[in-house]
Amino acid sequence: KNRPFAIIMFDIDHFKAVNDRYGHNAGDAVLVHTANLLRDNLRGSDQVCRWGGEEFTALLPEITLSEAAEIAERIRRTAEATPCGYENHSIYYTLSAGVHLCTEDLPLEKHIQQVDSLLYQAKKNGRNQIRSDACPK
Repeated sequence: KNRPFAIIMFDIDHFKAVNDRYGHNAGDAVLVHTANLLRDNLRGSDQVCRWGGEEFTALLPEITLSEAAEIAERIRRTAEATPCGYENHSIYYTLSAGVHLCTEDLPLEKHIQQVDSLLYQAKKNGRNQIRSDACPK
């Protein structure tokens, strides 16, 4: 539709520690828990997919940067407050996220690089947070 869309890239913080402490089946449960959390907190028009080991990427059409950042923050807070139940354990975990608004007709790879860079900043700055920006004009 030639309108802006946002990309949100989420990463489960310290995911390796979940696998090391509780086992890989627990890690799988955390992945499923996260996927359900994303599905339940995104709009019907949004698309989400697993983007690697413990990363998820969401595409949000026809949205502003502030709206997309608000959604990412709501998801981050929900993940932090909602443990994953696995066997007798309540596994608490957090998410970091990058939020990027795509307004320019650039190759998708450029947008992916930008949102990945924002996610990296969130993780580098302490995790359990989001970083956002709009595509430069």
